[in-house]
Amino acid sequence: MPALGQNHHVPPGGEEKRRAPRAEYLILVNFMIGGRIFSDYAQNVSMNGASIRCREASSFHVGQPVAVSFPTVKSQRQIQGEIARIGDGEFGVAFRGVGVKSKELSLYEGESAEADGALMKENRGLGRIRQKRIRWEPSRSQDVIGYRLYWSRDARVGYDSDHVDLGNVNQVTLPHGVPSFPLVEGEVQLGITAFNAAGNESAITEVSGHFNFVVPESPKGMVIEDVEGE
Repeated sequence: MPALGQNHHVPPGGEEKRRAPRAEYLILVNFMIGGRIFSDYAQNVSMNGASIRCREASSFHVGQPVAVSFPTVKSQRQIQGEIARIGDGEFGVAFRGVGVKSKELSLYEGESAEADGALMKENRGLGRIRQKRIRWEPSRSQDVIGYRLYWSRDARVGYDSDHVDLGNVNQVTLPHGVPSFPLVEGEVQLGITAFNAAGNESAITEVSGHFNFVVPESPKGMVIEDVEGE
């Protein structure tokens, strides 16, 4: 896979016609559409939008809201947008905010410092959470179209536990990759299953671990004072 920021394509003999340059590579992306979470790969990414691969693209519609995050780059803040077009196994998304917020993607070399600075400023009122990556070995079945992540705090995880559908991937980053995942501190039971197009679901592979996604309370009453006699 090309390094981030490389292989930027410009048509021969002229400047690129897009409002923002596109980078030609594949990058892992998490996106939420209609309350469902998907994971796949984006391509042709720019500050204005991206082309995202998805087997279920034909079930979406133009104008549908979409929230996008890139778990493999520094900033994993969600970028809001809407579907601009539907293709064969992929769709185009137009980001609603162009500029500082979109630059949080940190996709281009030389922009990471500016992007990190913008992210730090916007996160001052929210706090920062140290994330955890969850990985699993893919199912050997050829008809698998996705995975379902379950979680439970009070009991052993089961098919009736809270869950989210993921794309055909073998990892997810918590909590940013799953907006519905609880921001809690303590033991959490996790489970992962594979499912096929017929709706059949595998047995649950389980794991438990300690999570701490609770940020401390901010200090209060900060003031600036003159120092007398110095």
